[in-house]
Amino acid sequence: MHMYKENEHFHVDIVDTPEFLVRRCPRYMDNERNIEQYFVAKVRAAGGWPVKLTSQGTAGMPDRLVLWQGGKVSFVELKRPGGKPRPLQYRQMDKLVALGFQVHIVSTREGVDSLIEIASGKGR
Repeated sequence: MHMYKENEHFHVDIVDTPEFLVRRCPRYMDNERNIEQYFVAKVRAAGGWPVKLTSQGTAGMPDRLVLWQGGKVSFVELKRPGGKPRPLQYRQMDKLVALGFQVHIVSTREGVDSLIEIASGKGR
């Protein structure tokens, strides 16, 4: 069992989208690349710096390290709508949470918007 749960350190936005909706409904046509482009634009607009992680030698690390104003740091794993992290990714996220970092899994544009509010301090 993973130690993560939705709290101030770990936010999960995974949507189980029925396959027939993915095929027929344009709003479910986003892929991970589109979500990532939207994420980068929104983080920059909120004053953050979304650093792409290319962790050589450390597989399973989240896709982005976000540096927020005021010295806040978040790790973000981006997925296509309905996508889920691999077991290795969950283990790496568990380690980051144990060290006290915020870790977010985002798979929709709505999830990106929610993350921006939470992480930039404009929300909850």
